Amino acid sequence: MIDYDCDMDSPPPQTPLDPLLRALSGGLAAVKAYHPSRLPAPLDEEIRHGLTALRHLEPAQRGAALARIDGYARGVLSSFCARAAMIGARERDPAWIRDALLALLYTTDPAEPEARRGFFMDLAVIRRAAALTGLDDQVLRDALGLAPTPEVAELIALFLQWTPSQRAPESHDMRELRSKRGVVWVPSNRPPPRDW
Repeated sequence: MIDYDCDMDSPPPQTPLDPLLRALSGGLAAVKAYHPSRLPAPLDEEIRHGLTALRHLEPAQRGAALARIDGYARGVLSSFCARAAMIGARERDPAWIRDALLALLYTTDPAEPEARRGFFMDLAVIRRAAALTGLDDQVLRDALGLAPTPEVAELIALFLQWTPSQRAPESHDMRELRSKRGVVWVPSNRPPPRDW
């Protein structure tokens, strides 16, 4: 039976993940522009708003959500992890730390060695930021239940088995600095962006 009321030109129905995917769009140019932008930036809040959809996914839906976040979108999300950790530490706000952890779960393909390296680097920064905010490693254990795949959960479990020094940002080539605006983590061979 033909539905004559159907508008062929109407946009596809919205999904709960669409606001997050819009916030993460823009490709390489978006990654390059967002990462060094002023802390906090409007996009930080836009991404946080979009993360609400990830927090409410059923376990069976999480893998499909991970598949919808492409490489450049993962780059923006990875930048958000570091930025949210810094904002959380500066404001002593655990909600930013939890959002950084949730975002981190959707930034990696565990099969890619370089992606794993970035995942552990971000996780080390988030863990340090959590400590500055008064949280302990339980916040990382809590994130295990939100992982989109068992492989991502295994990465966090592996990290938690390491010694404290192995979990420190310095062990992942990151250094902690203080700017006039607050704490900053940057790769050891790079200066912090001017607006951090």
